[in-house]
Amino acid sequence: GEGEGEGEGEGEGEGEGEGEGEGEGEGEGEGECDGTGECISCEECAVADACSTQAAACEDDADCMSFVQCAGGCGQGDDTCVQDCAADYPDGVPIYLDFASCIVCDLCPNDCEATPEQCG
Repeated sequence: GEGEGEGEGEGEGEGEGEGEGEGEGEGEGEGECDGTGECISCEECAVADACSTQAAACEDDADCMSFVQCAGGCGQGDDTCVQDCAADYPDGVPIYLDFASCIVCDLCPNDCEATPEQCG
Protein backbone atom coordinates (compact mmCIF):
# COMPACT_ATOMS: atom_id res chain seq x y z
CA GLY A 1 0.00 0.00 0.00
CA GLU A 2 1.00 3.40 -0.73
CA GLY A 3 -0.11 6.51 1.11
CA GLU A 4 0.42 10.12 0.53
CA GLY A 5 -0.33 12.80 3.04
CA GLU A 6 0.03 16.49 2.91
CA GLY A 7 -0.59 18.81 5.80
CA GLU A 8 -0.45 22.51 6.12
CA GLY A 9 -0.92 24.47 9.29
CA GLU A 10 -1.03 28.13 9.92
CA GLY A 11 -1.35 29.74 13.29
CA GLU A 12 -1.52 33.33 14.26
CA GLY A 13 -1.56 34.63 17.78
CA GLU A 14 -1.97 38.14 18.93
CA GLY A 15 -1.73 39.42 22.44
CA GLU A 16 -2.37 42.90 23.60
CA GLY A 17 -2.04 44.17 27.12
CA GLU A 18 -2.54 47.60 28.49
CA GLY A 19 -1.73 48.69 31.98
CA GLU A 20 -2.39 51.99 33.57
CA GLY A 21 -1.41 53.13 37.01
CA GLU A 22 -2.09 56.40 38.66
CA GLY A 23 -0.76 57.51 41.98
CA GLU A 24 -1.30 60.72 43.80
CA GLY A 25 0.48 61.67 46.95
CA GLU A 26 0.18 64.69 49.10
CA GLY A 27 2.63 65.49 51.80
CA GLU A 28 2.59 68.28 54.25
CA GLY A 29 5.92 69.73 55.09
CA GLU A 30 6.25 73.23 56.20
CA GLY A 31 4.40 75.97 54.52
CA GLU A 32 2.02 74.94 51.81
CA CYS A 33 0.49 78.30 52.72
CA ASP A 34 3.75 80.19 53.01
CA GLY A 35 5.26 82.03 50.10
CA THR A 36 2.37 84.26 49.04
CA GLY A 37 4.37 87.29 50.08
CA GLU A 38 1.54 88.51 52.23
CA CYS A 39 0.97 87.56 55.83
CA ILE A 40 -2.81 87.98 55.55
CA SER A 41 -3.25 85.63 52.60
CA CYS A 42 -1.00 83.06 54.20
CA GLU A 43 -2.97 83.48 57.42
CA GLU A 44 -6.27 82.82 55.62
CA CYS A 45 -4.83 79.65 54.13
CA ALA A 46 -3.49 78.55 57.54
CA VAL A 47 -6.83 79.16 59.25
CA ALA A 48 -8.60 77.02 56.67
CA ASP A 49 -6.00 74.30 56.92
CA ALA A 50 -3.60 73.31 59.65
CA CYS A 51 -4.57 75.96 62.19
CA SER A 52 -8.31 75.41 61.97
CA THR A 53 -8.47 73.76 65.42
CA GLN A 54 -6.78 76.72 67.06
CA ALA A 55 -8.93 79.16 65.09
CA ALA A 56 -12.08 77.39 66.22
CA ALA A 57 -10.89 77.41 69.84
CA CYS A 58 -10.52 81.17 69.70
CA GLU A 59 -13.85 81.64 67.93
CA ASP A 60 -15.57 79.60 70.63
CA ASP A 61 -14.05 81.68 73.39
CA ALA A 62 -15.60 85.08 74.09
CA ASP A 63 -12.47 86.45 75.71
CA CYS A 64 -10.29 85.36 72.83
CA MET A 65 -12.59 87.01 70.30
CA SER A 66 -12.82 90.17 72.41
CA PHE A 67 -9.05 90.30 72.66
CA VAL A 68 -8.68 89.86 68.89
CA GLN A 69 -11.16 92.66 68.19
CA CYS A 70 -9.58 94.91 70.79
CA ALA A 71 -6.03 94.29 69.56
CA GLY A 72 -7.19 94.61 65.96
CA GLY A 73 -8.18 98.17 66.74
CA CYS A 74 -4.68 99.02 67.93
CA GLY A 75 -2.31 100.77 65.58
CA GLN A 76 0.56 98.89 63.99
CA GLY A 77 3.26 98.45 66.62
CA ASP A 78 1.19 99.99 69.40
CA ASP A 79 2.25 97.53 72.08
CA THR A 80 0.73 99.50 74.93
CA CYS A 81 -2.69 99.25 73.32
CA VAL A 82 -2.27 95.49 72.80
CA GLN A 83 -1.13 95.05 76.40
CA ASP A 84 -4.20 96.94 77.61
CA CYS A 85 -6.37 94.55 75.61
CA ALA A 86 -4.51 91.61 77.13
CA ALA A 87 -5.16 93.03 80.60
CA ASP A 88 -8.86 93.39 79.78
CA TYR A 89 -9.24 89.85 78.43
CA PRO A 90 -6.53 87.78 80.15
CA ASP A 91 -8.34 84.46 79.64
CA GLY A 92 -8.42 84.93 75.90
CA VAL A 93 -4.73 85.65 75.48
CA PRO A 94 -3.24 82.13 75.78
CA ILE A 95 -5.84 80.78 73.35
CA TYR A 96 -5.04 83.56 70.92
CA LEU A 97 -1.28 83.07 71.28
CA ASP A 98 -1.67 79.36 70.55
CA PHE A 99 -3.54 80.27 67.40
CA ALA A 100 -1.12 83.04 66.41
CA SER A 101 1.95 80.88 66.88
CA CYS A 102 0.38 78.16 64.75
CA ILE A 103 0.05 80.67 61.94
CA VAL A 104 3.13 82.81 62.31
CA CYS A 105 5.61 80.20 63.53
CA ASP A 106 4.38 76.96 61.99
CA LEU A 107 2.71 77.84 58.71
CA CYS A 108 3.71 81.34 57.68
CA PRO A 109 7.18 82.05 59.06
CA ASN A 110 8.27 83.78 55.85
CA ASP A 111 5.12 85.64 54.90
CA CYS A 112 4.48 86.84 58.44
CA GLU A 113 8.16 87.51 59.12
CA ALA A 114 8.34 85.43 62.27
CA THR A 115 10.92 86.60 64.72
CA PRO A 116 12.91 84.43 67.12
CA GLU A 117 11.26 86.32 70.00
CA GLN A 118 7.82 85.31 68.76
CA CYS A 119 8.64 81.74 67.92
CA GLY A 120 11.73 81.05 70.02
